[in-house]
Amino acid sequence: MHVREEDLERYLQGQLLPDQVAVLRDHLENCEHCKGRLRGGEAFLSQFVNLSYVQSKFAGIDRRRNGQRFLVDEAATMIQLNPVLPGRREVRVVDVSRLGLKLLVPVAVEVGAVIQIRLKPIIVTGEVRHCTPVGESFHAGVQIQDFF
Repeated sequence: MHVREEDLERYLQGQLLPDQVAVLRDHLENCEHCKGRLRGGEAFLSQFVNLSYVQSKFAGIDRRRNGQRFLVDEAATMIQLNPVLPGRREVRVVDVSRLGLKLLVPVAVEVGAVIQIRLKPIIVTGEVRHCTPVGESFHAGVQIQDFF
């Protein structure tokens, strides 16, 4: 039996108990499939954390006050923490920088709202700085406050 995705995420985030870590490491010694999944999660987390150090010749880079932005197209989910709104929404991460995210969201998000974005295996908390209509959707600029 393979390691659950949630447990790999919790391992990468340092949220497993010592006995859980030992069991996971024992499994990883013998399971190439789970090792590969873990390496993929580590690589993605490393890229996200070190974006400010990446040197890229990508034509879509936009230089703003908070550093280089890198175009991405990643599925994510969003919940609004403050003011609290029930439910989780499917969103797209359009671009990222060291300090912020640009999201494509299905509904307008209030400026100043604190939101949580789950972009496997990363969870980002941030404040909505602007939200503008784009066709039937909206682009929301999010200033990152913390990520796990």
